[in-house]
This record gives sequence, C-alpha cells and structure tokens, in this order.
Amino acid sequence: MGFLLEGTEAAGPFGVEVRGESFYVSTAPDALVLSAKRNADGTARFGVPTSALAQFLAAVDQALDHQAARGAKLADTDPWVITQEGDDVVIGGPVITFGADATERRPVQSVELVYGDAHWLVRALAPLGKA
Repeated sequence: MGFLLEGTEAAGPFGVEVRGESFYVSTAPDALVLSAKRNADGTARFGVPTSALAQFLAAVDQALDHQAARGAKLADTDPWVITQEGDDVVIGGPVITFGADATERRPVQSVELVYGDAHWLVRALAPLGKA
C-alpha cells in the first residue's frame, strides 16, 4: 500500500502515489489523459498529450522529490524510447500499465514507474515539457 501525495497546481490532473520502490502517476476518472498499449514483447508504451506533458513531468518530479525516492538506485542506462504520435508524446520503457492490451491503445488511469528509471525519464522528457 502506498501513500497519496497532496495534488499540486503544477501537476494539474495528475496525482501521485508513492510506494517503496515505485510510484504511480494517475488521473481522475473524468480526466483520462493517459493512454497505453502493450507491445508484443510484453513491454508497454503510454501516451501523454503534448499539452499535458509539463503537468505529467511535475507529477513525476513530485514523486522523485519525496523521501520514498531517496536512495533509489539510478538505472545503469536510459531505458526510455520517446516518440511523437499525433498530439501525444509516446513513452516506451519499463512501465507498468493497467488496462492495456496488445490490440489497441486504451485510456488508462495510472502508470507505475520505478524511481531509478524515472530519473532518466525526466531527463528525456524535460526538453519536450518546456515547449
């Protein structure tokens, strides 16, 4: 069981639940801005609208600033693949998505990220989040 952090204005529709080695970034049921698709090899991708990317990054930063993230081992290499698909920034890598399947992209309410991998994700997305 995790700990829900208080929402921030900067994170907009995104909320954060911190846990021991990972955290969730989620949205309210009526603000489904995340989408996901499972790849054939079992890995997953998720999409964030370009217009909400700065808010998504603020939520990830909030998790990484929490004491639960302190001491997390940084992944050895950058595991993320970032692409643009229409109005979405699509993020592939070590993420757990719930409600995704291999046949179609579906709205999801949350994605789970490991602290050490999320540090790389912030580095990869930061330039896009400022646009």
